[in-house]
Amino acid sequence: MENSKLITQIIDINLCYHYLGYRYGGYKNNLYEDFITRLHQGDDITQIKLQFISRLCGTRTFEFGETLKLNLKRKYPKWSFPWFPTNHASYSEHSNPDIVCHTSNAGILASHINREIKWLIAALENMKKGYQPEEYGYITLLELRKKTMTHYIVLDGNHRISALHALGHTKVAVKILPKKVNYSYRYFWKGVISRKFDLHDAEKIFNRYFYKNNMVINEVHNHEQIIYDEPIEL
Repeated sequence: MENSKLITQIIDINLCYHYLGYRYGGYKNNLYEDFITRLHQGDDITQIKLQFISRLCGTRTFEFGETLKLNLKRKYPKWSFPWFPTNHASYSEHSNPDIVCHTSNAGILASHINREIKWLIAALENMKKGYQPEEYGYITLLELRKKTMTHYIVLDGNHRISALHALGHTKVAVKILPKKVNYSYRYFWKGVISRKFDLHDAEKIFNRYFYKNNMVINEVHNHEQIIYDEPIEL
């Protein structure tokens, strides 16, 4: 979708959610935001990295309900939403544009973990210089509407919005897709009409992005899922 068709708006950071259901704005148990906030606060970088890696290992799932920590009637591919059923999951250990959304039976490449950590660190340093969306691009959101409440899924800019919160920002200028997902129209969502999604499951998935607080992130400390194509940089 061309940027000219997107809607520019200033919104509250705490109305935004990661795909995984992590709420932004200081609710803790947010994989990206916790990393950058601790980094900005001056915590030990090795401990920050180790926690992030343990959380990555603890959140690797292979089915959407499990990913969102929902008890659903049926199983669905990861990142296939009832309003836009598709499959964005990456099943190869070599392809993971978003390491948090990555799915691979083989495991996680150490090189990808190192790359992700560098991106998180760079996001904080870049946002210290100022959020310059006209030059480097806007954070992009999908709007979810439920009666009078509006929340957003961050489609692009999860690192930047995490850094902005860590630096004390409460609002951010964004681009929003013009077509919103309205809970009132759930009976007409593509996945529901095609019966790819059970209606009650579809409702639960939507409502996951209206949770007030974040759920505790699983941590796995043995790191057996890591494929050491290079050493982890601690």
